[in-house]
Amino acid sequence: SDLALQTTPAAVRIFDIEAKVEDITLIDKDLDSTEIGGPISWIPPGPPAINVVWLFRVVTATDDAGSDRSQLGDDVPVGINELFAPAETSVEGKGRLAIFIASTLCEQTTPTAVPINDTHQPVSFVWFPDFDLDSAEIGGRVEWGTPLDVDQIVNYVVFFAPGIGTVGRFHIGTFPIGTNSLVLPTDTPMGSFTHFLVYTKSPLAESSMPFSYEIDDIDSTVLNLRFTDLDLDADEIGGNITWDPAGDTLRFNRVEHYHVYFALDAGGYYRDQVADDLMSGTNQVLVLADTLLVSRLEQTVVTCTFTMADVIDSVFYDGNNITDQVIGDLSGWLFEKTVTIIQEPFAYLVISGHGSDFDADVCFVSGFLITCTDGVSSDSEGWESYGLAEPFDPLH
Repeated sequence: SDLALQTTPAAVRIFDIEAKVEDITLIDKDLDSTEIGGPISWIPPGPPAINVVWLFRVVTATDDAGSDRSQLGDDVPVGINELFAPAETSVEGKGRLAIFIASTLCEQTTPTAVPINDTHQPVSFVWFPDFDLDSAEIGGRVEWGTPLDVDQIVNYVVFFAPGIGTVGRFHIGTFPIGTNSLVLPTDTPMGSFTHFLVYTKSPLAESSMPFSYEIDDIDSTVLNLRFTDLDLDADEIGGNITWDPAGDTLRFNRVEHYHVYFALDAGGYYRDQVADDLMSGTNQVLVLADTLLVSRLEQTVVTCTFTMADVIDSVFYDGNNITDQVIGDLSGWLFEKTVTIIQEPFAYLVISGHGSDFDADVCFVSGFLITCTDGVSSDSEGWESYGLAEPFDPLH
């Protein structure tokens, strides 16, 4: 009062509440360095501190004090003790994962912090020796090494690429953990591709940064192929065929044998082997005198001219797909097509096509004409025809 201060005041005991979370755990399923992704969990404070907790804020920071922090996701209300960090969450320059607690009044000044366990699990190596001996083609086994830590890995993902980046990459295959190689068939064209890219993949995401391997395309085509005819008779040849080994043969000697052929053109069309296989290191083969210049294969060449209503799908001879050897437009009845074959005993010429007018009576409008230089035509006996509403198989 104006007269005096009372002798005995009202009092309440001050309880300084310190609230801290415990056991902060990050299961990082993002496999790239300086990136995280996956569940973050913690144990909340017990009573009485939990009674005044309003929310949790999960951040990355540069130190245990929460300096230079970046918040992960939204505020987490009390009663929920986990947060999911999306894949590719950057933690570059941040070494700590910290959780601040806030009451309805304010946020605590000092968080609970732990080191960030950033999972980085690339394959340890990639290796590919090319056993396809042609330029611009590859074949062989692609191998990759198991990462030092495979806890979060479920798959390896392999691509062709025109460089070390992701632009223009082509998916070769996805392989389960425990599989460390794939086989590329011979004659696989490289096109514009120059690298293999091997990624690791977790249940959350594929790694952003692959292990890249530059492809070394081995070309073992012989050099300076030479032949001088020493047989002086017309239509007969004889003498040595000689060659030099390719430069890649000296660098990586993957040549086991040489095969020498006569052929109807420089691409090896209907080739006919000159001699038995020659061991690597051999650089010549003898063509015996009196060898006929006209091969036995050339004597049985047959050219067929044909068409079909409407679109040619494929042409096979003796079980071999020779569609790419057909000359002419395959897309219509009015376009003449020709193909040249070498007659083989008991071999079939199979031509498949389909109609393009789906409103018409296919059996009425379908048609096939062929004339071959050996006298066979569509009027000859022996042709068999089949009509189906759906393709017979992937090629017919």
